[in-house]
Amino acid sequence: TIDDAEIFETKKTGEDSNGDDNHAHVERRGRFKFSLIKIPIGSELTFEPTGIKVKVASDDTIEFQDRIYKLSPFVGTFMPEDKRNTSGAYQGAKFFSYKGKILEDLRKELECSNSI
Repeated sequence: TIDDAEIFETKKTGEDSNGDDNHAHVERRGRFKFSLIKIPIGSELTFEPTGIKVKVASDDTIEFQDRIYKLSPFVGTFMPEDKRNTSGAYQGAKFFSYKGKILEDLRKELECSNSI
């Protein structure tokens, strides 16, 4: 699996007046990094589905019980049975919070403010 990947398909939108196919272009976002949203190494995060506290170990890993995890595999491992999805694939940043804010929301806020 690819951590926190968002995959988009290019969709055919029809033909223009010249008979050329039109395709919607959607850019793929880069992998999630804590530095993107200015979270320092050593910071505490909360895994929202259970309230588990973890520590930021590097720019793209967390530490829990002396083990290092990437976000998405951690979610797949520790997601309670009653909250699991059918695919077993998760975008990790959607399930962790920092100072009460979901990481994915912090990233979107930053991306929006940078696009102005």
